[in-house]
Amino acid sequence: MKRAILGALLGGLMGTSAWSADPTGTFYILGAGGNKCSTFVAANETAAPKRTSAGGVQWFSGHDYGVMYGWILGYLSHVNQSVPGKANHFEPMDKFDIAAWVTAWCRGNAEKDLFDAVEALINRGKRLRQP
Repeated sequence: MKRAILGALLGGLMGTSAWSADPTGTFYILGAGGNKCSTFVAANETAAPKRTSAGGVQWFSGHDYGVMYGWILGYLSHVNQSVPGKANHFEPMDKFDIAAWVTAWCRGNAEKDLFDAVEALINRGKRLRQP
């Protein structure tokens, strides 16, 4: 019985908006999401993994790109975990398609943050988040 009450209580808390900021809408971006898009595009040119003609993957060395790319995939994984309805809200895109989409968006928005690019991907075509 205690577990049922605790579950209902936690469920009620989790049913409220998980997206928060201060009263002005300002929040702090942790990690690589605060990098400028121009930084991601530059790193992508020299370090991004590429598909080979044989269907494999050619990996390149690039710490900065790896950190930013990992941040993107982690952020999107959290969206998949926290937004109900589908296991993968980004299908049929795979990780290469995601990198290409973010890179293209960043090329056109070089002074925006990487966070802005990922939010644009999340919200493309439909709103996954309710304000």
